[in-house]
Amino acid sequence: MKRFPVHGRGATGRDVLAFTVRHWSRQPVRLAIITAAMLASTLADVLMPVYSGRLIDAVAGGAAVAAPAWHSALAAFSVPIALALAAIAMRHIAVIGLNDLLLKMMSDVANEAFYHVQRFSTDWHANSFAGSTVRKITRGMWALDPLNSTILVALFPSFIILVGSTALLGWHWLVMGLIFACGSLIYLAFSISLSLSYVVPAASLASVKLIQRLYDLSGGRILIDGQDVSEVTQESLRSQIAIVQQEPILFHRSLAENIAYGRPGASQAEIEQAARLASAHDFIAPLPKGYGTLVGERGLKLSGGERQRVAIARAFLANAPILILDEATSSLDSESEVLIQQAVDRLMVGRTTLVIAHRLSTVRSLDRLLVFDRGRIMEDGDHAALINLDGGIYRRLFERQALELAKGLA
Repeated sequence: MKRFPVHGRGATGRDVLAFTVRHWSRQPVRLAIITAAMLASTLADVLMPVYSGRLIDAVAGGAAVAAPAWHSALAAFSVPIALALAAIAMRHIAVIGLNDLLLKMMSDVANEAFYHVQRFSTDWHANSFAGSTVRKITRGMWALDPLNSTILVALFPSFIILVGSTALLGWHWLVMGLIFACGSLIYLAFSISLSLSYVVPAASLASVKLIQRLYDLSGGRILIDGQDVSEVTQESLRSQIAIVQQEPILFHRSLAENIAYGRPGASQAEIEQAARLASAHDFIAPLPKGYGTLVGERGLKLSGGERQRVAIARAFLANAPILILDEATSSLDSESEVLIQQAVDRLMVGRTTLVIAHRLSTVRSLDRLLVFDRGRIMEDGDHAALINLDGGIYRRLFERQALELAKGLA
C-alpha cells in the first residue's frame, strides 16, 4: 500500500521545540544555572513533607521538658524552614536567569527575523504589509515568555518528579517496569513521520535590480565572471555588490552605525577612513557628538548631500568589487555635487561600476555608455563615439542639457 506523508500539528510542535532548544544551546551556562536552580528548588519541595513528618513525630514522641526531645523537635523544625528558604532562593535565581535567557532569545529572534526579512525579494515586500510583518515578529517574541516559563518552570520540575517516581517504581516493582517498557515499544512502533513542503513562484522585472536578485529572472541569464547569479545565494551575491542610490536608506542610529551598515563589525578607524574617502569626515567631525550623532528617521537631520556622502562612505567600507550608482549625484546643489563627484571618482577606481544617470555630465569619463529607449539598447560606445554620432539620442540629450546649463548661467 502506498503511504502518504501526514501533515499535522505534531510537526509544528516539534519545530517550535527544536527552535527553542537551538536558542537555548547558545546560552549553555545560563541554561545550566536555571536547570540546577530548578532541580534544587524541586528537591527542596520534595523533601519538605519528609522533614515535616519528622517534626510531627518529634513533637508527638515525648515531653517537651526532655532535652533530647527538645533538640530533636528544634532540629526537625529548622530543617523545613531551611528547605523553604532554599526553595524560594533557588526559584528566585531561576527566575532571574530565565529573564536573562528570555531577553537574549528575544534579541536574537528579532535580529534573525529582520535579517531574514530584509533579504526577501522586492516583490515580496511590495505585496506584503510591513506593519503586519513587524506585528508577527513581535508576537513571536512575546510567545517566548510563556513558552520558556511553561517548559522550564512548570513542566521541567513535574517531569523530574514523574521520571524519578517512575524509575523508582520500575526498579522496585517489576510490573511497573514492564508496563513502562511496553509503552515505549508501542510508541516507537506507531510514530508517524511528518513532512512539510513549500512552493514559491518566481517574479521578474526588467531593471538593474535584477543584478542584485531583488527579482528573479523568468528567462535569460545574468553572468558575473561567467557565473550565473541565479545559481548563487543572495547573501554571497550581495556581499560582492555596493550600491549608492539617489535616496539612500539611513536608519535612526548614529552616523558611525549607518556607515558600518556596509560592513558590520568594522572598527572605528575603518569607519573614519571610509568617511574621509567619501568627503564625509569634514562635516561629521565638527558635530558635538561626532560620529555618535543620531541622523534621525531616514536621515532627516542631514542635508541631501550629507546623506549621499554617508551612503558613499558605506560603499567604501563595504569594499565590494562591483559598484552600482543609481542617480547618485542628482538633485544636489553645485557644491555638494562637486564633493560627491570627487568621492565617486575615488570609489570607482579598481571596481566594475554600473552607473544609472540622466545627468550626462557625470558619465563622460566612463569606458562604455549604453543608451536605452523604451527598454531597448539603442546606442553603445564611449562619450567620444556617441557625441560624434549624427542624429544620436545621446548627442541630442547632451546638447539639450548643455544648453539648459548655459541658460541657467546667463
